[in-house]
Amino acid sequence: MAYDKDPGKPDIKEVVMQTTTLFRKLLVIVLALWVGGFAMAAGQTEPAATRSDVGFNEIGFPIVDEPITLSLFGIRQANRPQWEELSFFHAMEEKTNISFTYETPIGTAYRERKSILFASGMIPDLFFGVDFTEGDITQFSSQGALLPLNDLLDRYMVELQGHMESNEEIRRAITTADGNIYALPRIIEIPFDVTEKTWIRTEWLDTLGLSMPTTLDEFYDVLVAFRDGDPNQDGQRDEIPLTSAGIGRLRHAMLAPFGILWLSGFPMLDADAGGTLSYIPAMDEFREYLTFMNRLYREELLDNNIFTNTDPELAAIGREQRLGVYPHAAPFLYNEYDNNELYSALSPLARRAGEPRIWPRHNGVQNGRAVLSSTNPHPEATVRWLDYLYSVEGSQLVDQGPEGFSWQWVDATRDRWVQNSVESRAEGTPGVAGMTPGIRLSYWISRLDVPHALHLYRETTANYVPYWEFMVPRMVLSDADQRRVTAILADMDPYVEQIEARFITGEEPLTDARWQAHLRVLEQMGIRDLVRIYQQAYTAYHR
Repeated sequence: MAYDKDPGKPDIKEVVMQTTTLFRKLLVIVLALWVGGFAMAAGQTEPAATRSDVGFNEIGFPIVDEPITLSLFGIRQANRPQWEELSFFHAMEEKTNISFTYETPIGTAYRERKSILFASGMIPDLFFGVDFTEGDITQFSSQGALLPLNDLLDRYMVELQGHMESNEEIRRAITTADGNIYALPRIIEIPFDVTEKTWIRTEWLDTLGLSMPTTLDEFYDVLVAFRDGDPNQDGQRDEIPLTSAGIGRLRHAMLAPFGILWLSGFPMLDADAGGTLSYIPAMDEFREYLTFMNRLYREELLDNNIFTNTDPELAAIGREQRLGVYPHAAPFLYNEYDNNELYSALSPLARRAGEPRIWPRHNGVQNGRAVLSSTNPHPEATVRWLDYLYSVEGSQLVDQGPEGFSWQWVDATRDRWVQNSVESRAEGTPGVAGMTPGIRLSYWISRLDVPHALHLYRETTANYVPYWEFMVPRMVLSDADQRRVTAILADMDPYVEQIEARFITGEEPLTDARWQAHLRVLEQMGIRDLVRIYQQAYTAYHR
């Protein structure tokens, strides 16, 4: 928090950083003006065709009788085909009479390019397969750059309406503080996609004559046995009982026994039974979690490299059959497909015998996957094109690509299907990145005839669904509140990450005095404003 420097002298590093930041801002402005001038020149063309000109159809296909072309902006994965080559878009064009021109920057270039587009006013008709954050939606809608979709949704998006009628969480999650809907979501029905999973090597439990742990004490005993009992039977003490690529991935599983529901990527807030929010790193239960994790770290039951581990490193160690418990989307990601069923999902742990066992799940709504600009010349046709992705056939198409190209039914019963290849799916759809709007249906994924996928479905359904409780969701704030929250978290997030690591490793003793000092730091950083803003939004969300 403090820096040793002469207060009477300028800090050279700060001067350099400020100069660099100023230069970058000026560069963005210059580029924006240049692109904006180009856009104005390019915009001197014939007016866009009207609905009647193109023969817009409110129901059925094609969506328009006369072909139209819109501009589309999305995130493309590295080493994936250009989107104009994907069979998904070819199939959609054939069905709807709507085609696109594409701009699809890769990875980190996406955010910078998106900022330039909004600064210049040269905004594409449709953002598709993107990750507009709550802050993005608030900022750009307040500037009038995004099209409110409420009326269009109610009139033309019959498939999405059906899902919203059966799941009230959808409308809540995509409605902003001003009452409008500016972005469309990816809806997830699949159990293993609405939570995080932690895996335990049940083969080791069997070798050591142990049962699946259900309390923290039993879990501790299992980890000791994994460390000392040579469960991989190689004659060496080389097993790693509990590990993760960063503490953030493991946090959800270790907070749940203390009654805290949280998943990575969501606000660090917990709600009590009455709907009152608390900031998790300030809760007494968080201190209990830190105390338990410090014990595991000191006794080398928790991997002492947890704060620096990478996925490739743990995958290599896993293939050596040395990992006991770890969080990941599926067990084979740190092992081999053939060893997948050596692991089971670690069921939720109770703090003590007889206490509740809970597991967090989010609402299954990933907002910000599609956004229309306020200058889109064919909004009715665009939302109908998007609505198809919320149907059974459309969800299959965007998830896997066209039938026969990327996937096929196993037989005439149409009860099981298989991917033709990983490569064919990558060439079939942008949905391989998981960023597209639409719906992921349990009906569909549960019929994938692949052993590891069926194992994942069974394990999640058996070991997590019975213990699910909804956690605090993402919420779209007002523009002023979003700016205040962003400013608070810019300091608070890195501080919490640092102090959590120091408490767990023992570098910072978890004494009463030090805990109180930690709480004072959070107060100084604005915890009261943070909780107040989110409490108002949470109350409105459930109103």
